[in-house]
Amino acid sequence: MRRHVKIGSAIAAAVMTTTTAACGGAVSAKAGGDSYTVGIVRFASSDPASESILDAYVDYAEKKGWSVSSVDSQGAPDKAISGIGNYVQKKVDLIVIAIFPSDTLAAGVRQAKGAGIPVVSVGGGTTEGVQVSLDFGRSNAKETGKLLTDDLGNEGDVLLLGYKSGLPCVGREQEVEDRLKATSIHVTRKEVPIPGQVEAGSEFTRAWLTTHPAGKGKLAIWGCFGDPARGAISALQAAGRKDVLVYGHDGTPAAIEAVRRGDLRATSYFDPTAEGARLGALTPEFVTEGTNAKPRDLAPTMYLVTPENVTEFLKVFPKALG
Repeated sequence: MRRHVKIGSAIAAAVMTTTTAACGGAVSAKAGGDSYTVGIVRFASSDPASESILDAYVDYAEKKGWSVSSVDSQGAPDKAISGIGNYVQKKVDLIVIAIFPSDTLAAGVRQAKGAGIPVVSVGGGTTEGVQVSLDFGRSNAKETGKLLTDDLGNEGDVLLLGYKSGLPCVGREQEVEDRLKATSIHVTRKEVPIPGQVEAGSEFTRAWLTTHPAGKGKLAIWGCFGDPARGAISALQAAGRKDVLVYGHDGTPAAIEAVRRGDLRATSYFDPTAEGARLGALTPEFVTEGTNAKPRDLAPTMYLVTPENVTEFLKVFPKALG
């Protein structure tokens, strides 16, 4: 039996819980009227999931009157490390980084810890000097992975579009690979670059289709984030192929619209506005706890969006279309 997100009362309850957390239920007594300086190291402007969370965080911070600055590392770890170093020199109260596996930024993180500046990661995991991570990796793929294997059963071929430089994608891929190991489904894996992820998804799909003609078994394409899946859909449409199921992640407006049109079999969604505000509400706690806080992962609430439930989903999350 296929398992889809339960809309209605279940989502409404989840939204109420998330909103309560985002409004500062867990914030320490230090929150008061304190002002903070925050340095943000963005992964890449082309990554909609982390960008939307960080934008929501900035909105929250600015409403609080905090001083926030950002740098776009354009997917390059050396630029991210340099950005961290600049914030250390500026003696900010908190540094927020995104997507890069935290241990790949060790040189910058060590500088921050040495200066007594706590570091929070959006999607990169915890490590020495990174006390908190918003984890939307493996949990993001549980529902899409189950749906994929349910749809194909124990046979077929999958084109897997992965990205090993981003920890969320690594976790999602592990989740799906673990599920596929229990089947006889054949997997072709391709590494997607950033930037150029949409074009790569399209190019890999075109090449894969030449060896996977219509009528030769069950076929599917799984993208570890939304852009490669979007490229795959473009290639399928150009080839006139309607026999291939496509699965994506992050629930961007483009992905939700693709589900509504029937071009995308499923996407996983979390509310970036709520998650960004949640990090904002917890910022006083992060600063107060400092660099020696016990590591912890924060898990967003995930929703599986499919053509079967997208209409009801949009009644609860109308802003998901942008």
